Order: sequence, then C-alpha cells, then structure tokens
Amino acid sequence: MAQQEQAINPQTQQLLSQLRDIRGLEDVSWWPLAPGWWILLGLCLAVFWASFFLGNGVVRVRDDLKRSSKLCWRTCEARQT
Repeated sequence: MAQQEQAINPQTQQLLSQLRDIRGLEDVSWWPLAPGWWILLGLCLAVFWASFFLGNGVVRVRDDLKRSSKLCWRTCEARQT
C-alpha cells in the first residue's frame, strides 16, 4: 500500500484533495401533481358526473321494470284463481 501512495504524483494528489462527498437527494414533493394524476382525477369526475346525471334514467327504467313485473305476477295470479 505504501508503494501505491508513493506512486501518486502531486497533480493527482491535488485533484483527489478537491473531491467532496456526494450530497443527498432532496425529498420528492407530492405537489404539484404529475399529469397522470390530473388525468385520473378528471376521469373519476367524469364517471361520477355521468353516474349522477345519467343514472337517474337507469333508476327510472329499473322502476318501470319492477312495476311491469309486479303487474305480470298479479295478472298471472288472477288467472289462476
């Protein structure tokens, strides 16, 4: 090991003395959100909006089907008696 230290010339020794430790990375901030999160948020809002406004039509159709099936059962029961 002593031979290696002696083999280093003064210019190399000067360059090595100028080296500094690597600084740690800064913490990653959670805000502002990346574009992918904005797209996901927009899709969620669109699905919520569609289910809220268009869902009322589905509820009406479901209620109509329930009423028609009850009417059908009542008709079938009336014919049997």
